[in-house]
Amino acid sequence: MLSGFLGLGVKVNAQAANVAIGIGQNGTFERGAVPLAMGANTLTATATDTVGNTSTQFITVHRVPLSGPRMAVVSGDAQTAQAHEKLASPHRRQNHQRGRHPFAGKVVTFNVTRSDGRLSATGLFGDPSDLMLQGNTDAAGFATAYWDGCQRQRRTLARLLAREERNDTLRVLRVLRNA
Repeated sequence: MLSGFLGLGVKVNAQAANVAIGIGQNGTFERGAVPLAMGANTLTATATDTVGNTSTQFITVHRVPLSGPRMAVVSGDAQTAQAHEKLASPHRRQNHQRGRHPFAGKVVTFNVTRSDGRLSATGLFGDPSDLMLQGNTDAAGFATAYWDGCQRQRRTLARLLAREERNDTLRVLRVLRNA
């Protein structure tokens, strides 16, 4: 049993992960860029607290070849900003069919799933904003969302998801904000 999230260190497949403070005694962690071979991959997550207690969990993830329409990140991933500030670059995604042909008119949904920042279609001051923004891709297959600053004054890991309707494509987008 671990003694709380303060001072918690987590490694995924022996590589350091980002630890984010959760609610109460809970903490969450994230480790991107974990290489996955086609087929079954076992991931090992080991957490160690400040007094040396450890806990290890295993999960098997199956990587399959991509097929059908895809959503690609164009800009906006992994940005940093101060609390109450807008991110410098919008979150842009491009949907395309096989052969990288643009997928125009596709509905894309952006959702803030962790933080209190807001999304807008134009990024202009006073533009209506919310935790969810939905719109159609343009003729070139692009969808864009602007993320207004988080209100929290401490370091927090914010998360934005973008997904297409009627497709299993899901891209987790990360924004680390420092107060």
